[in-house]
Amino acid sequence: MDAALFEKLVESMTKRNIGDEIIEGMASAVHYMQGKKTRAVAHKINIPVEIDIDAENILEQCGSI
Repeated sequence: MDAALFEKLVESMTKRNIGDEIIEGMASAVHYMQGKKTRAVAHKINIPVEIDIDAENILEQCGSI
């Protein structure tokens, strides 16, 4: 990636208003649930009943310990 493109990317990221993006996403979700046409897409995922959040165990699985 050249320096000009990188600088433009960083500038665009720093000008983002995360609060506005969250509110826009929430409004889009409400419209989607109401059956209105939006750009929102639903993705169904399976979440296990039990999740091991032991950091040491995770690092061992990744080979970092």
